Amino acid sequence: MARILVLGGTRFMGVSTVSRLVRVGHEVAVFNRGSVRPPEEDKVKVIVGDRNDPASVAKINEFNYEVIVDFSGYTENQMRHVLDAIRADVHYIYISSGSVYAPRHVFPWRETNPYGPWQLWGDYAHGKMACELALKHLADRGSRVTIFRLPFVLGPKNYAPREEFIFNRILDQADILIPGDGRALQHFVSADQVAESVELALNRNFGTSYEIFNIADPYQLVSLIGFVELCAEIVGVKASVRFVSGYAIPHDVFNPYNCIFPFPNENYVLAVEKASQAGILPKHVDITDVLKASYDALINDRGRRQWQRTQAEKQVMGL
Repeated sequence: MARILVLGGTRFMGVSTVSRLVRVGHEVAVFNRGSVRPPEEDKVKVIVGDRNDPASVAKINEFNYEVIVDFSGYTENQMRHVLDAIRADVHYIYISSGSVYAPRHVFPWRETNPYGPWQLWGDYAHGKMACELALKHLADRGSRVTIFRLPFVLGPKNYAPREEFIFNRILDQADILIPGDGRALQHFVSADQVAESVELALNRNFGTSYEIFNIADPYQLVSLIGFVELCAEIVGVKASVRFVSGYAIPHDVFNPYNCIFPFPNENYVLAVEKASQAGILPKHVDITDVLKASYDALINDRGRRQWQRTQAEKQVMGL
């Protein structure tokens, strides 16, 4: 069993991962700002701090970690504050994104594809790429670095309003705007699958000190219209949809909090052979099961059942 420090850990993927690591017997500490308690809090050491503050970050050394799992690194400064504070003999698992790839029209995207980042994702993609590049220096200092690049992540209480965006409109019989012809293919992974891959990576020796893996469901791709249809089947009603011809995003950067649809009108497919060969690819989970769990969580949360049209929707609909 390992001593694992989780940066973040009280939202979404972090919750799934902390719960799984504790359940299988690892010693876990969580470093976050303290506004939300971690899962299994009676079994988890909590270190309160802010990675934007270098003095605060130094508190992570109150825990004798062997592994760091990082869900909260979004900017180069946040990453450098952590790297300046930690020892150089750790296994650092960083949760990154497929948005760092330069977009190509040849799919799936492999780990050898060049950096972009994908301008569609703006500062988020730039920050993730900068964090990845900063971690190369940690590997040069003697640490093991494992980077997970994820596609869209699904699961109950998603911090990006993806599933609930569609479910709420179906439940309230509101039109759903779909960009283009709805055929753009999306690749997904669930929060629980990410947790599974983290656990699997703990005991793997990849042969080099710096490794990058795409982590996604090994089999399933779903189009934009297919995603709506699956959600409608779960609710048990027919969705009302409107196709918005040629309309992708209201600005140059996709904003999941101000969009006409929770995924852009772009194909997004990651190759997962490398993770499979390394033994860290999660088991296949039918997306319908993931969506059902998200739906059940939504209908039991009154706060998340309250919604309104985004400004992007209002603009397109002339509201």
